[in-house]
Amino acid sequence: MELTGNLKDFTIEDLLKFINLSKRTGVIYIKGNVEKEGEKEGKIFCKDGNIIDAEVGDRSGENAFYVILTMKEGTFSFSKELPKDKSQKINKQLEELLFEGAKQVEVIDDILKKLPSLDTIFRVNPTPPSAKISLNKDEWMILNKFRDGKTIREVKNEVNLNEIDVLRTVLSLINANLIVREEVDIMKIVPEHSDKAKSIIKTYSGLDISLFPTNNVRANNFFFKVDGKKDLETIMNEMKLKRKDTLSLFMLLIKEGALKVRISPSLFNKIEEELKK
Repeated sequence: MELTGNLKDFTIEDLLKFINLSKRTGVIYIKGNVEKEGEKEGKIFCKDGNIIDAEVGDRSGENAFYVILTMKEGTFSFSKELPKDKSQKINKQLEELLFEGAKQVEVIDDILKKLPSLDTIFRVNPTPPSAKISLNKDEWMILNKFRDGKTIREVKNEVNLNEIDVLRTVLSLINANLIVREEVDIMKIVPEHSDKAKSIIKTYSGLDISLFPTNNVRANNFFFKVDGKKDLETIMNEMKLKRKDTLSLFMLLIKEGALKVRISPSLFNKIEEELKK
């Protein structure tokens, strides 16, 4: 590895210009924060100083490149080892990419400010404001993705469309009241064992429940009540707990990485606020 550094000291744009001027071939590895998505790892593939592809998460090509450009904090490193089978998905010159990227970053930032957290679950409104809905093909596809309740992030990652178009469409659907936030009763949340916890349980069949997954025996008893079918209310009744104790144990196990659940950050915040009372 060479050219390692921090994005605060050396921006992605400066790094790309250096690679371009020195006509280097290799891969730029970038780890940084993406607005409303958290920490991500991205790659930009260069050949003779030109950008030929980019990857971040499930995205590739120009879409991934523009996402990487939004990373303002993080670290980077450059390797001269370019995969031999790496095909060219980006055919624009660096100046054009940076110009287009700057415009996209500005538009995406503006849309994200108007949207709730990308982990907020939305569902198609069962009683839309009008029986007559006029949408194009892509808008219908995005609307239908919310039929059974999904987060904005899930829909964004599932559809093979430009990120700006997806986010802009989601914002329009929200404003038109065609999709609504899924209201979740806290006690109806159904927790599951995390993948990490499942792996440990599978590997060590004789686990002592007084020691796993935490040093809190009541939390561990709660953990082994979880089966992916019971909601918090059922577990509370089976263990003869009070609501506040149930939520406290649930949050402890979530923070320990022993449980997973598909709810929005705002609902986690709501639980935290209730526990403070």
